[in-house]
Amino acid sequence: MADPAGVPDALTPSAPAARLRAMRPAATRYARHSQGCLFCRGHDGGFVGREHIFSESLGNLTDYVLPPGVVCDHCNNGPLSAADGELIGFEPIAMLRAERGLPTKSGKPIAAKYANATVWFSAPGQLNVASNSAKSTRRMSATGGELDLLGRPITPRRARLMVRSIWKSTLELIYLDAGPRIAFLEIFDSARDAILDDHSRGWATLDRNTAATASVDLEYEPALVAGRHAIPVTLNAFGVRIRTDLLRRDLTEDEFRPPWPHSRWTFPA
Repeated sequence: MADPAGVPDALTPSAPAARLRAMRPAATRYARHSQGCLFCRGHDGGFVGREHIFSESLGNLTDYVLPPGVVCDHCNNGPLSAADGELIGFEPIAMLRAERGLPTKSGKPIAAKYANATVWFSAPGQLNVASNSAKSTRRMSATGGELDLLGRPITPRRARLMVRSIWKSTLELIYLDAGPRIAFLEIFDSARDAILDDHSRGWATLDRNTAATASVDLEYEPALVAGRHAIPVTLNAFGVRIRTDLLRRDLTEDEFRPPWPHSRWTFPA
């Protein structure tokens, strides 16, 4: 995949920490690159703010942050913020954020809001449940048990926003790992459009029966699948694993059957 129109061989992970140190994070009013914003390619959206590759609400305060001038403030504070907000509010992720004591930006404890209850941790190991339904806590005791929690439905709009957040993080990691020359290639233009589009189409799968993990990470791997360029992506947010593809907006039924228990999300244009 070395042809200019394809996924380049240069798309291999480099040393993110070293690259981040090399980026001087001084505020600027202008785009850092002649191509403009990494997403909208514009030059007039303002470039004062930094862009967090993973939301601060996932514990990413300084590790994976792009300096001012890479992503414009209009994209950062608009469509990208809305997508990240939906992802961090996804009930399983919100619960794990709360359990780990990650505060909101205002420093308050995170509350995971379900359809039938609100759950938060007032201290490590101290679970609190507020609910008008006795069914939600009927299998709980003072020493533990199980909660019966009902999440909000995964509508196409919710799925689209969450997956756009994952696509966003993937393109930003490509920028970090392979550099701007690769991240601004034409092959990623359709991904840029999909990340910003409130009506983009796409898909994802959510793994079932997974174990909690200590951190958040994202893996991507350029590939050729069924003759098409692809970048399969897996986000692991404290054990919540969501899989999608940065380049392919649809899959054949034969492809869309992972051999492990999963839920399937699709959202049409």
